[in-house]
Amino acid sequence: MSYVRVMLMAALVLGVATVASAQPIVKVDEFGKAEGDVTFLGLMSDPTDGYLGGPVLVYQLPFPVVPGDLRAFEPSSTGVLSDVIRFTPNGQMVFYSDGIYDGLDAPADILWPLEQLNPNPYSTLVAYRDESGQEGGYQGILYVPTANEPGSFPTGALGVQYTFISDTPEPATLTLLALGGLGALLRRKRR
Repeated sequence: MSYVRVMLMAALVLGVATVASAQPIVKVDEFGKAEGDVTFLGLMSDPTDGYLGGPVLVYQLPFPVVPGDLRAFEPSSTGVLSDVIRFTPNGQMVFYSDGIYDGLDAPADILWPLEQLNPNPYSTLVAYRDESGQEGGYQGILYVPTANEPGSFPTGALGVQYTFISDTPEPATLTLLALGGLGALLRRKRR
């Protein structure tokens, strides 16, 4: 075999191995934005009947996962349940966000205590995580489930990396911050 042919075969084998071992990455937020290995299905009736008071955000993963709930708590160690991400065996994710504690400012927000959601009909598994960030700013969770945690692969193979963004500053807040910063810069230049 020629040197070039051997090198091409080696590159092909390495390329296939790299693609086969790539970790799925999923990033979603409480406004319906989806990036990576996930599709936003829409604001619709809850497919798990967890919340019957109105539409919820539903996302679709391209692979089956271990069903269950991820419960996210505010970072200020107040013990306030902020978000619940519900996983179904067919790869659907339902994003519930607290609309009572910090107001109805995103489509995922519901006017119902998250502790009182109807149980996940597919599983009683629950994982608990604390959000990072600050109230009024960006808050979220980097969640890499271990084997048999909600959202993991049923086979235990390859981990999935989820990023859930639960709070983002409102556009008006960002505008005010930008104007304040601009004003401070102009004032500094005048001196």
